[in-house]
Amino acid sequence: MRSMIFAGLMLLLSDGCDSGGNAASGQLRPPDEANLAKFKQCYPECFAVILAQQGCVPAGACMTQAGKGVCYDNGVRLLFSSQAGVLQQRTVTKDGATCYINQFSPDATTVKVVDAAGAPLAQIVSPSGQKRMQITCGNGETFDVDTSSEACSAANAIEGAAAGCSTGTCQ
Repeated sequence: MRSMIFAGLMLLLSDGCDSGGNAASGQLRPPDEANLAKFKQCYPECFAVILAQQGCVPAGACMTQAGKGVCYDNGVRLLFSSQAGVLQQRTVTKDGATCYINQFSPDATTVKVVDAAGAPLAQIVSPSGQKRMQITCGNGETFDVDTSSEACSAANAIEGAAAGCSTGTCQ
């Protein structure tokens, strides 16, 4: 699960794009139903809908570009940066719209998931060395997730692909 968080899980959530790509709207894109079903096997629905936004789920072969991020055949990109000392991973569509931003704590055990404007969507706490995480959704509900469970295997397969990427230049 930690690889998912660092690879782009996440890919772990939304930039507030609505189906029209309006980043200022504060709404998520509609979910891709097939991916939503896979994510819901592992994660609470309030978190799964963030991950499963249409055009935001990485798929296909991937390329890692040092200092830039990861790009996938379907056009989804995971862009890494540091802002005010906080490591961030921005997931963007092939058209360049932000899906969600993961903000990592210095020890990488906590990830705040925010939209493009910085509004909180979820928080993930994943203690180092454990195969469990606690997800707190925007409504304040908290869920414990066993990321090593069979229920999470399909979701982790979608999210953890960056570990097998080739190295090169993203287009």
